Amino acid sequence: MIELVEQSSYFDTSRLLEAIRQLRFLGVRIALDDVGLGNGNYRTMLDARPDCLKIDRYFVAGCATDRYRRSIIASIQAIAGDFGATVIAEGVETEEDLETLRGLGVTRGQGFLFGRPAARPALQRFALAPLPLADHNSLEGV
Repeated sequence: MIELVEQSSYFDTSRLLEAIRQLRFLGVRIALDDVGLGNGNYRTMLDARPDCLKIDRYFVAGCATDRYRRSIIASIQAIAGDFGATVIAEGVETEEDLETLRGLGVTRGQGFLFGRPAARPALQRFALAPLPLADHNSLEGV
């Protein structure tokens, strides 16, 4: 999977779309990072048709107590459904936000609630654990 990140502004849409087409031909999935901020906007969603929408942590943090954040998350979840894309919530740090995200139908996440950044040796030990890494990013059964 390759992420189109907020800093990846593009001016030549045809070149971007051709690069995405070639990557998809090779089996690479496309994720749009920081959805809701910067270049993670509707135009990029429409042009790139990402497989994954990563909701920026700005909207995730505090969603349990902020109905406006929940409204934005729900709208991104609805768009993702229409596009056939998966939603990943960035910056999940509290159990309350986790439960709120689950209630909104968001089933994937990343953040300090699941684990802190680690040095390479620690990650290698983690990679040898019985569960695949993908299971640790899922909000299901956490």
